[in-house]
Amino acid sequence: MIKIITLFLCIVALVWIFTASRRKNKSSNQDDITLSVQCSSCKTYISSNEAIMSNGKYYCSKECLE
Repeated sequence: MIKIITLFLCIVALVWIFTASRRKNKSSNQDDITLSVQCSSCKTYISSNEAIMSNGKYYCSKECLE
Protein backbone atom coordinates (compact mmCIF):
# COMPACT_ATOMS: atom_id res chain seq x y z
CA MET A 1 0.00 0.00 0.00
CA ILE A 2 2.84 2.41 0.84
CA LYS A 3 4.45 1.67 -2.54
CA ILE A 4 1.24 2.64 -4.36
CA ILE A 5 0.92 5.91 -2.40
CA THR A 6 4.59 6.75 -3.05
CA LEU A 7 4.23 6.03 -6.76
CA PHE A 8 1.09 8.18 -6.93
CA LEU A 9 2.84 11.09 -5.17
CA CYS A 10 5.83 10.82 -7.53
CA ILE A 11 3.55 10.94 -10.57
CA VAL A 12 1.68 13.95 -9.18
CA ALA A 13 4.99 15.73 -8.47
CA LEU A 14 6.27 15.07 -12.00
CA VAL A 15 3.06 16.33 -13.58
CA TRP A 16 3.16 19.44 -11.41
CA ILE A 17 6.80 20.17 -12.33
CA PHE A 18 6.09 19.62 -16.03
CA THR A 19 3.07 21.95 -16.11
CA ALA A 20 4.88 24.61 -14.06
CA SER A 21 7.79 24.65 -16.50
CA ARG A 22 5.41 24.89 -19.48
CA ARG A 23 3.66 27.89 -17.92
CA LYS A 24 7.02 29.56 -17.33
CA ASN A 25 8.11 28.97 -20.94
CA LYS A 26 4.80 30.25 -22.30
CA SER A 27 5.04 33.51 -20.35
CA SER A 28 8.65 34.10 -21.43
CA ASN A 29 7.65 33.66 -25.09
CA GLN A 30 5.09 36.42 -24.71
CA ASP A 31 7.84 38.82 -23.64
CA ASP A 32 9.47 38.42 -27.06
CA ILE A 33 6.49 39.97 -28.87
CA THR A 34 7.33 43.38 -30.30
CA LEU A 35 4.83 46.15 -30.81
CA SER A 36 4.31 48.14 -33.97
CA VAL A 37 4.54 51.90 -33.62
CA GLN A 38 3.85 54.67 -36.07
CA CYS A 39 6.49 57.22 -37.05
CA SER A 40 5.39 60.67 -35.91
CA SER A 41 6.76 62.25 -39.08
CA CYS A 42 5.99 60.00 -42.08
CA LYS A 43 3.31 57.78 -40.44
CA THR A 44 5.12 54.55 -41.40
CA TYR A 45 4.62 51.58 -39.06
CA ILE A 46 7.78 49.99 -37.66
CA SER A 47 8.61 47.65 -34.81
CA SER A 48 9.27 49.26 -31.46
CA ASN A 49 12.71 47.58 -31.40
CA GLU A 50 13.79 49.48 -34.53
CA ALA A 51 12.16 52.80 -33.67
CA ILE A 52 14.00 55.88 -32.45
CA MET A 53 12.23 57.50 -29.51
CA SER A 54 12.60 61.21 -28.82
CA ASN A 55 10.44 63.40 -26.57
CA GLY A 56 7.89 60.60 -26.15
CA LYS A 57 7.43 60.13 -29.93
CA TYR A 58 8.63 57.36 -32.24
CA TYR A 59 10.54 57.93 -35.47
CA CYS A 60 11.58 55.45 -38.16
CA SER A 61 14.89 57.09 -39.06
CA LYS A 62 17.21 59.94 -38.22
CA GLU A 63 15.86 61.85 -41.21
CA CYS A 64 12.34 61.77 -39.80
CA LEU A 65 13.68 62.73 -36.38
CA GLU A 66 15.17 65.97 -37.78
